[in-house]
Amino acid sequence: MRKKFWTMLLMVVVVASVSVSAIAANGNGDITAQAVEMADGYFYLNVKYASGNNSLKSAVFEVQTDDGWMKSPVVTFSNKQGMYSFKLEQDIPANAVIRMTEEKSNKPVVVQGVFADGYTFDPWEYVVIEATCTLEGETRRVYKPTGEHWYYDFDGTPFEFEPALGHLYDEAVWDGYGWYIVCERCGWAGYLDLPLWVYDVVVEPTCTLEGYTYDCYLPTGEKWYRDYVPAYGHTFDYDGGFWDGYGYYAVCEECGWGGYIDCPHDWS
Repeated sequence: MRKKFWTMLLMVVVVASVSVSAIAANGNGDITAQAVEMADGYFYLNVKYASGNNSLKSAVFEVQTDDGWMKSPVVTFSNKQGMYSFKLEQDIPANAVIRMTEEKSNKPVVVQGVFADGYTFDPWEYVVIEATCTLEGETRRVYKPTGEHWYYDFDGTPFEFEPALGHLYDEAVWDGYGWYIVCERCGWAGYLDLPLWVYDVVVEPTCTLEGYTYDCYLPTGEKWYRDYVPAYGHTFDYDGGFWDGYGYYAVCEECGWGGYIDCPHDWS
């Protein structure tokens, strides 16, 4: 049983092309053909026809395959020329003949060319879906004729999933109802389930400042302090200081503060 593989498209967007040529076999007009990959992952045979035959009203294109001649839908000509695209869903041998016959009178070949490079139909493709803010990324092995897909390769190896990216924002704002954000990546705006409290934040003491622990209510920034620890004071290398005529100057080994301290030496 022959597979139907002609699908008429009147508007063509070329994604990639394969070098294919056709030549006219008679003087009634000319055909050129090129196989191009479209956004749907299929290749299409683009047939360009230009003719000076004013009597030609409608016709069918045919391509010679291993199963015989496969016909396109009827093409109606308004200006006797144009580009017509047909979806390729089976193999076409190299140097296959492309011909166009008048549809109503079923005349012999009006124009004829050769599809030089042929075409091998691959029913499988790999589709990569990039991760978004809310959806994980994935790879699918797709059987194009039916659209069925699998998340593993032919040998059973599963494809990896990429985690969702999460929303991208500089700051969440508390508006009295919740944490409101506007995503810089996808434009989504709404409330996120973010915490209201942060607990047990420890601030270590320094040379001059006491340490403490606090809890914070994030919507207002209010803090509750406890567990104070005294400042531990500067640490000096007393032998590394010097007398500058005004006092004994030394530098703290912890924080780098420099200043006058009680002289540790007995100068008497």
